[in-house]
Amino acid sequence: MKRMLATLFMTALCSGCLGDPCDDAWEPDFKRGLVCADTPARCAQLQTQADRTVGFAVALATTDAAGKPVSASALKHRASCVAEFMGQRGIAGVTVAPDNTAVFATTTFRRVAPALEFTVVRDFTANCNGAGACASCAAIAASACKADAFCQSITASPVEPTLQCLQAPAVVGCQAAGVGCDGSLTWATSPAGACHLFPSTCLPAGWVAAAAPCSAAQQACM
Repeated sequence: MKRMLATLFMTALCSGCLGDPCDDAWEPDFKRGLVCADTPARCAQLQTQADRTVGFAVALATTDAAGKPVSASALKHRASCVAEFMGQRGIAGVTVAPDNTAVFATTTFRRVAPALEFTVVRDFTANCNGAGACASCAAIAASACKADAFCQSITASPVEPTLQCLQAPAVVGCQAAGVGCDGSLTWATSPAGACHLFPSTCLPAGWVAAAAPCSAAQQACM
């Protein structure tokens, strides 16, 4: 009965898959289900924001059902089949780790979820790697950024216009978590024209880096 249900499930997902060389790799494990190895916050957020684009790192099982290590060729087969299935789901730019132990994709949880149930998939994590991953962070309000598991706050020290001193750093924007920022101090102006000093080159959308310091402020306001 379980095999029949699995066959019907795969037939619905992929017309023409039956009899494919990847049938063994495309066997879903309904009893186990998905294994999210990320933080509880990210795992939960994927469920509630299934159509949000993020990066996925899908780790493959390197052992067989008996717990014995599979051969290099078998592991390559698993990686190739998982990547092929993702492509059939309309996921572009899928890549495979050089050692065939993982498959990487930037897509939505809803689109990739069927592949995450395969018996050959050990677990998965989500990230902000890849073009377009976590791009929605830029549109999240600065005050709500910290609550999003896939975003990180952008802080800056505003300049007190009368005293021309630096106020305490404040959250002024939001960006994808893990974005690499150059640690160079950067002067920039907000869309409203207010001068701020950033601890890095990462700026919120709509802010403009100043070619020269937009203020002579050097010290913190007392």
